[in-house]
Amino acid sequence: MIKNHQPYRRAVQISVLLILIAIPLLNLLKFDLIQGTLCSVGTKKVEVTCALGAVQSMLANKEVYAPLLLSSSFFLLLAVLFGRVFCSWVCPQHVASEI
Repeated sequence: MIKNHQPYRRAVQISVLLILIAIPLLNLLKFDLIQGTLCSVGTKKVEVTCALGAVQSMLANKEVYAPLLLSSSFFLLLAVLFGRVFCSWVCPQHVASEI
Protein backbone atom coordinates (compact mmCIF):
# COMPACT_ATOMS: atom_id res chain seq x y z
CA MET A 1 0.00 0.00 0.00
CA ILE A 2 1.42 3.37 -1.03
CA LYS A 3 0.97 6.13 1.51
CA ASN A 4 0.56 9.77 0.53
CA HIS A 5 3.35 11.72 2.22
CA GLN A 6 2.55 14.99 0.42
CA PRO A 7 0.84 16.74 3.41
CA TYR A 8 3.76 15.88 5.70
CA ARG A 9 6.31 16.92 3.11
CA ARG A 10 4.53 20.25 2.57
CA ALA A 11 4.40 20.86 6.35
CA VAL A 12 8.15 20.21 6.67
CA GLN A 13 8.92 22.50 3.71
CA ILE A 14 6.79 25.35 5.05
CA SER A 15 8.30 24.95 8.53
CA VAL A 16 11.83 25.15 7.14
CA LEU A 17 10.91 28.19 5.05
CA LEU A 18 9.40 29.93 8.09
CA ILE A 19 12.51 29.17 10.14
CA LEU A 20 14.72 30.64 7.41
CA ILE A 21 12.54 33.75 7.29
CA ALA A 22 12.65 34.04 11.10
CA ILE A 23 16.46 33.82 11.34
CA PRO A 24 17.24 37.27 9.83
CA LEU A 25 14.37 38.82 11.81
CA LEU A 26 15.75 37.38 15.04
CA ASN A 27 19.22 38.62 14.09
CA LEU A 28 17.81 42.14 13.74
CA LEU A 29 16.58 41.82 17.31
CA LYS A 30 20.15 40.92 18.36
CA PHE A 31 19.24 37.25 18.86
CA ASP A 32 22.04 35.89 16.70
CA LEU A 33 22.51 32.39 18.07
CA ILE A 34 21.48 30.95 14.70
CA GLN A 35 22.52 32.55 11.44
CA GLY A 36 21.84 31.50 7.88
CA THR A 37 20.77 31.92 4.30
CA LEU A 38 18.84 29.77 1.86
CA CYS A 39 22.01 27.71 1.29
CA SER A 40 23.44 27.42 4.80
CA VAL A 41 22.48 27.63 8.43
CA GLY A 42 24.44 27.33 11.63
CA THR A 43 25.76 28.80 14.81
CA LYS A 44 28.94 30.77 15.23
CA LYS A 45 30.94 27.53 15.55
CA VAL A 46 29.06 24.94 13.47
CA GLU A 47 27.60 25.49 10.02
CA VAL A 48 25.90 23.21 7.50
CA THR A 49 25.75 24.16 3.85
CA CYS A 50 23.80 22.82 0.91
CA ALA A 51 26.21 20.76 -1.17
CA LEU A 52 24.96 22.28 -4.42
CA GLY A 53 25.42 25.79 -3.03
CA ALA A 54 28.93 24.91 -1.90
CA VAL A 55 29.90 23.59 -5.33
CA GLN A 56 28.41 26.67 -7.02
CA SER A 57 30.33 28.98 -4.70
CA MET A 58 33.64 27.20 -5.23
CA LEU A 59 33.15 27.15 -9.00
CA ALA A 60 32.32 30.86 -9.01
CA ASN A 61 35.43 31.64 -6.96
CA LYS A 62 37.56 29.14 -8.90
CA GLU A 63 39.02 27.72 -5.70
CA VAL A 64 38.34 24.84 -3.33
CA TYR A 65 37.60 26.04 0.20
CA ALA A 66 38.04 23.23 2.77
CA PRO A 67 35.69 24.66 5.47
CA LEU A 68 32.93 24.93 2.88
CA LEU A 69 33.47 21.30 1.86
CA LEU A 70 33.35 20.27 5.51
CA SER A 71 30.13 22.21 6.16
CA SER A 72 28.45 20.57 3.17
CA SER A 73 29.47 17.06 4.25
CA PHE A 74 26.41 16.75 6.54
CA PHE A 75 23.98 17.02 3.62
CA LEU A 76 26.17 14.82 1.43
CA LEU A 77 26.08 12.14 4.12
CA LEU A 78 22.32 12.60 4.44
CA ALA A 79 21.96 12.12 0.68
CA VAL A 80 24.11 8.98 0.71
CA LEU A 81 22.10 7.46 3.56
CA PHE A 82 18.56 8.56 2.63
CA GLY A 83 18.64 9.52 -1.06
CA ARG A 84 17.00 12.79 -2.04
CA VAL A 85 15.32 13.40 1.32
CA PHE A 86 17.01 16.78 1.81
CA CYS A 87 16.30 18.07 -1.67
CA SER A 88 12.69 16.87 -1.70
CA TRP A 89 11.66 17.54 1.91
CA VAL A 90 13.92 20.19 3.45
CA CYS A 91 15.45 22.37 0.72
CA PRO A 92 13.60 25.71 0.64
CA GLN A 93 14.35 26.20 -3.07
CA HIS A 94 11.44 23.95 -4.08
CA VAL A 95 8.91 25.82 -1.95
CA ALA A 96 10.21 29.18 -3.14
CA SER A 97 9.99 28.14 -6.77
CA GLU A 98 6.47 26.75 -6.32
CA ILE A 99 5.29 30.00 -4.70
